[in-house]
Amino acid sequence: MSDILENESKSQSNCSQKLQQEQSLSTQESNNAGPPVSICSTPLTGNPYFTSVVVKSQVEAPYQLVVPAWFRKSLPKATIQAYLVHKGKTWEMKYYGESRLKRLGCGWKKFALENNLKVGDGCVFELMDDDKELRLGVQILNGQIPVEFIRLGSAEKPIIID
Repeated sequence: MSDILENESKSQSNCSQKLQQEQSLSTQESNNAGPPVSICSTPLTGNPYFTSVVVKSQVEAPYQLVVPAWFRKSLPKATIQAYLVHKGKTWEMKYYGESRLKRLGCGWKKFALENNLKVGDGCVFELMDDDKELRLGVQILNGQIPVEFIRLGSAEKPIIID
């Protein structure tokens, strides 16, 4: 766990430096580029992961996150405690692995509210290497488009996100 926190601390330091550089670049650009947006994140470790664009059912009742079918084979087929880790904080919730709809619930609402998730935000959930419990590292990207991508697109040449 201390390795994770140490890596998170280093990553946050690098993020601060990158954000300062982005802010400096943005003052040199046209006002049409919008506010600087940090695109920093902790590198993935090579473990299985899935991404999710936040939808209404995740930030309003029933407050749950459905796990993609292809990712479920990496998870237990039982209802167990699960833990989401984001920015050094851990949220406890239930993973319903034996129900028809495999999902995170009972605790997901607290995670969504405390992290101010909104429809359109993106999340990356990476399975953390721990045989004793289900732990997922989470990275959150708010719904803003990073400046680097804004520069690439135009009305004649739109940005296509796969």
